[in-house]
Amino acid sequence: MGGCVGNQSVRSTIPTIKPGDIAGRYVLVMGDADMNAGAVGPLFTRPPEVDQLTVIGLPIASSDVSPLGWNTRVAQVRAGNSVLGPPGAIAVTPDGMRAYVCEPVRPIPPGAQGPVQPEPGDQITPIDLTDPSQPAGLAPIRVGLSPVSVDVHPGGEFVAIGTAEPGQQIALLRVGREDETPLAFPLLGIDDDRTEVGAIAWHPTGRYLAVALPARRRVVLYEFSTSQENALPALAPWGEPVTLPARPLAIRFTPGGRHLLVTCAGAPAEPGQGPLPASDVGALVVVALSDVPTQTNQSSGELGITVAHSISDNQPLGQMPEGLAVGPDGISVAVASWGSQAQPARGPVRPQGGEVRLFSLSPRTGRLSPLAQRPARGVPTGVAFDTSGKHLLVAQLRSTDPSAIDGELTFFRIARTVNKTTLYEAGFVVGIGAGPHGNLIVK
Repeated sequence: MGGCVGNQSVRSTIPTIKPGDIAGRYVLVMGDADMNAGAVGPLFTRPPEVDQLTVIGLPIASSDVSPLGWNTRVAQVRAGNSVLGPPGAIAVTPDGMRAYVCEPVRPIPPGAQGPVQPEPGDQITPIDLTDPSQPAGLAPIRVGLSPVSVDVHPGGEFVAIGTAEPGQQIALLRVGREDETPLAFPLLGIDDDRTEVGAIAWHPTGRYLAVALPARRRVVLYEFSTSQENALPALAPWGEPVTLPARPLAIRFTPGGRHLLVTCAGAPAEPGQGPLPASDVGALVVVALSDVPTQTNQSSGELGITVAHSISDNQPLGQMPEGLAVGPDGISVAVASWGSQAQPARGPVRPQGGEVRLFSLSPRTGRLSPLAQRPARGVPTGVAFDTSGKHLLVAQLRSTDPSAIDGELTFFRIARTVNKTTLYEAGFVVGIGAGPHGNLIVK
């Protein structure tokens, strides 16, 4: 675990990218110890390890002692997680002091042989990040069957979790009161109690909650409120579910709150189709949100006001666009995709290669303008902007070293001129252990 110099002969680099340029306090990366770069699908045994949350201190400090010229501050804490779920299995409170990590499936038992079908999990793990150099795992919280996604309310008071609990797919926890039983909600407006839930996201105002439904190729939006009498939370439908061109993976509201960004896998998910879609084209979809703030008639309390969301743009992407991030400027959008060809319906999936794309989003029209694109040879699974907005960080399931089985963090400089935006890959990487995946968080 630590920093290493990339192979300059095969990288496009510019000398001005230095480790200390990456801005922020820390980077969070989930690592699934049951999963290396050799297979995504049925799990295979590997040497005894535990799932980890890796915390990388920023900025990366220069060092006169290290032969590499810098000192990567890395800390790890045990936190159950799994590649086998949507990207949104980790979230952080607005102050950056606490993280929550979902464990949708349990770890593979020691000594298991060959492909193993894991048992469903039922808990999330809070992580104390008061001192990022010494992260501390707190007592796991049982929230329901197979929790797959989590997000923290912008006000910092509630945590929303997407689960597979029939008729109770949305769970809400109060931050700091995790010993209380989570409040559970059904998918209002959906006629099947067993509908699969994917990624989940709060609106920047905290008034709305978006929930992806992968098998249904939809995203639903709810209005969130708390009772003035007892402060109990409530959810109500906010418009009809939005139909997407394919299975949704990652979702993000824009900072201005007018649009919801959704990445979709390469083809609609159909029963029995296998672990990956049959098409090699994914999509980045922009949902323009309604200007009507509520569907509830305030005088009667009944649902009756017309709320209409619509799709304002749809851009093609690589096959599995799991990484999605919006820059500090609110208009820069980055996507990391892996996979470039159809995979077999049965048997292990061995992903290889991918791409990183950068777009500009018009807050007025909701249209996307492609800015830059770079291939990624290391199977990109997560992407984030640093706090300056000048760099991209990309988590890669497979190292760019073909002999390595663990992942790494790679870095790109966003170089902008009047007529052109270019992504330059840095000449350094940071190793991050087994199975890096999901949301990549920079605070």
